[in-house]
Amino acid sequence: MRGWGIFLIPLFLSFIPLLVQCYLVHGRFVFFDSSGATAFLSGNFIDYPGVGFDPNILTHFQKKHQMENLSPVSFVFQQVMSDPIGFLKMIGRKLYFYFNDLEGASNLSIYLYLENSRILPFLLSHFSLFSALGMMGVVLAIRNREKIFLLYAYLACLILSVVLFHVVARFRIPSAPFLILFSAYAVGRACTWWSQRQFKQFAVFVLVFLFLFYGLRAPESRTKIRYVDYCNWSYAYMLEEKWFDVDKAETYGIKCLESERRINSGWGTTNATLASIYKLYGSYLIQRQDETADKILRYAFSIDPFDSQLYRMYSDFEVGRNNTRLAIRNLLISRVADKMDAVPLQTLIRIYYKNNSDPGRLLAALKAVLPMEKDPGTAQHVQNEIRRLEGLLANKINWVKASTEKARKFLFEGKWLAALEEYKKLNAFNASDARLLVEQGVAYENLNDEEKALDSFYDALLVKEENPELNKNLGNFYLSVGNLVLAVLHWKRYLETSPQEGEYFLIQKRFQFFSQQLRMKSLEKQIFDLSGEQTRALYKIYRNMKVELGP
Repeated sequence: MRGWGIFLIPLFLSFIPLLVQCYLVHGRFVFFDSSGATAFLSGNFIDYPGVGFDPNILTHFQKKHQMENLSPVSFVFQQVMSDPIGFLKMIGRKLYFYFNDLEGASNLSIYLYLENSRILPFLLSHFSLFSALGMMGVVLAIRNREKIFLLYAYLACLILSVVLFHVVARFRIPSAPFLILFSAYAVGRACTWWSQRQFKQFAVFVLVFLFLFYGLRAPESRTKIRYVDYCNWSYAYMLEEKWFDVDKAETYGIKCLESERRINSGWGTTNATLASIYKLYGSYLIQRQDETADKILRYAFSIDPFDSQLYRMYSDFEVGRNNTRLAIRNLLISRVADKMDAVPLQTLIRIYYKNNSDPGRLLAALKAVLPMEKDPGTAQHVQNEIRRLEGLLANKINWVKASTEKARKFLFEGKWLAALEEYKKLNAFNASDARLLVEQGVAYENLNDEEKALDSFYDALLVKEENPELNKNLGNFYLSVGNLVLAVLHWKRYLETSPQEGEYFLIQKRFQFFSQQLRMKSLEKQIFDLSGEQTRALYKIYRNMKVELGP
């Protein structure tokens, strides 16, 4: 009792400054961990694998057994009563993984450090080495009645404090010094037996050690480096100027994506960090009018086909090439990728005015951007311009009706050139009827001018963005020419806007199959050997870019 008193009283007194600190941080009483019951429940259910922290597994278990709203005491009690053997097995798994060589997933990945260090792999970094010798040292010390109560008490409480919750690498670090002390004691006893020629005891010692050491090896089925560890490593190279390195950030971003897609071959969450790296490098190349930007941005499309900013950047690249037509098309594709993004429309309107585009095109773009304009002054200016353009078109209503009948008559008769001439005059003033633009595109198709046909189809999507049939056909067209990026982009928009009937399920299967093919394609590094000057220039761009980082 005296020994426990000497141990427990200072222990409880040490709680006071820690609890005061927690109160000051959170503004309320917190018993060390603000996560409360979640931290306890996440490692105390029968299906807990014995290592790691994954609240999703806990949530699934609670839903499966209808135990969502139970208090921690009731949650544990019900499991003990329903399956006491299973609960004991779960405790056994936690003890096994506490002493195991596997470093349970944590904020930092020890295996990532080992993979990237020339020194660490050669050090005695196996936890099972010290846990095996440590356990043997404890048994030998108790057998020899060593009076080291505080060592026993601290080690036992440290082990208990982890096993009561969940086993991750960083939680068991405080026990390492105590295990090393007991390991040293065990090795000392073995050396004594060897020097005293007590070979039988020495042989038993070696056999027990080998049994424990190899028995506590990390299971091969366990993933040592998680994909999120590579993501974090990539992210780290973008955080601070002193170690900012786009080349290395790309290297680990690729490893992140390769590791993640082994788990989930579907689209899921795209790799924002890797896509942002290519956006940053692409922006740098565009500023320098470097033709390599074309390759980098096209490669980035395959990493994240649904990122509207990438298409906007490619539009900027085409503007630098004086290729206005493709610049406009990529802005319209950017709108397909994200219909809530106002930036491509704002840029599109500026290009239209600069190039004296047709009133119909201008009016369609202004009508599309008006609901997204947040500035009252700009919104009023847009409304005034819409009224002006509508006034110009109001006098042509009768002409439009007559010309439409004439154009459709030519189209029906297969007179493609005559039909096209009529549609071009019509659509110069058309800002409301997407069908006329689609029919113009059909005329271009029949005249084997695919590029201008595409321009007409994208103009139609600007007039009417909810156009499932057109998105489906564009997806099928891009598949036929081998452009999987735009194929899956348009199929995605089709699936979002089409009723679940007719060809819906066929397109859904196509989308799933080809998006998986695109996601699983082999990844290659694109960024090599950046100079110090280039790195500094990239960092300056990075500071001003709104990029999304993280896994």
